[in-house]
Amino acid sequence: MGTFKKGLFLGGLLGAGITWLNTTVQGKKTRDQIIEHGTTVYETLSAELKSSKGWKQLKKSEYIERAQAFIDTYAVETGLSESVKRLVQSLVVSQWPRFKKEQATKSK
Repeated sequence: MGTFKKGLFLGGLLGAGITWLNTTVQGKKTRDQIIEHGTTVYETLSAELKSSKGWKQLKKSEYIERAQAFIDTYAVETGLSESVKRLVQSLVVSQWPRFKKEQATKSK
């Protein structure tokens, strides 16, 4: 399969998944759960990181590593499926710019 066909196929799957999350009742419920878990994880992780020594010098790679470890534990404790865990992980990792901004704000 050529690169174009792979991209077209994966794009179609992604579009179908996004459509499902936004239009069906079950999809909306799943999306809300992912956002709720992501918010809980980010807030808890952020508070934990901020209470640690040297958090203002934390680099993105360290943030991602600690987020992944935290989410692994959280997923076991809450019984998240692997697919939901990956989505929550993506959501939390994408919050690095927000965390970085909070670092800059706190250091002033």
